[in-house]
Amino acid sequence: MQRHLAWCAPLTHAWTYIEPYVWPCASIAQTSAVWLVVILTADRYIAICRPLHACQYSTRSRARRAVVLVWLMSVLYNLPRFFERNIVVVTDPVSNVTSVRVCKSALRQNVAYILVYKTILFFVVRFFVPLSALACLNMKLINAIRRSHQLQNKQSQRASGSSRTNRTSIEHYSSMLVIVVLVFLLCEIPDFVLRIWISLHVFFPGLPFPVVLLRTVNVVSNLFLTFNSCVNFLIYCFMGRTFRKILVNMLARRNTGGSRSMRSVRGCVSARGASALGTSLRK
Repeated sequence: MQRHLAWCAPLTHAWTYIEPYVWPCASIAQTSAVWLVVILTADRYIAICRPLHACQYSTRSRARRAVVLVWLMSVLYNLPRFFERNIVVVTDPVSNVTSVRVCKSALRQNVAYILVYKTILFFVVRFFVPLSALACLNMKLINAIRRSHQLQNKQSQRASGSSRTNRTSIEHYSSMLVIVVLVFLLCEIPDFVLRIWISLHVFFPGLPFPVVLLRTVNVVSNLFLTFNSCVNFLIYCFMGRTFRKILVNMLARRNTGGSRSMRSVRGCVSARGASALGTSLRK
């Protein structure tokens, strides 16, 4: 990183002191982004598959507590990362020039730490568990929506055109959920593969270790992780028409500043917020 900042000496000097804290904070944001998607999917599952429990569980207070809990767990999970780097002052004995560098700490070079925390816990907390939760909840959502439309068609005996509309709605919603899971996979796999490769090299030094290639993969994985942190909201906006309408209405009412509009928004969110967000993503 310092090589890329060589054009600005003050920034290079400042980066040396903030680098040990930037990467842990970035990992906290990425971890929370992954689990917030899981929380949102669980909220949609309750609203669609358990509508009788939506008023009890899908409330604003519970949503706030869930978000706070996700952030607290993300901080606790990434707390060891703040101790992976040390700022070291190095003096050149020949030129007597003093420089400040960032070096890996003894914790970061510990083999057990790399295996348990950097590999196994990462696989469980950042990859396997959230991916399994997303896949399971989304499959249940798709099945619940399909059964609901089939029941409505049987009871109301609608025309074939309406049935085609329901099938289109199911396919649209299913496609959006599949895209969310696929984006998660594509964005998380490069980082996971890189960690596995590094861990294998630690325990089996004879394995090939192309430094240039791994640095490129590291840059790509960081880019994908950053992209994964913000792309789901864009997917919902582009593919969910009702979601866009609700979002625009909420922003428009908030911008008016009228007390009457604000009371209307609060009443709508507290009574039906989670259910509306869940059903809106069907279209």
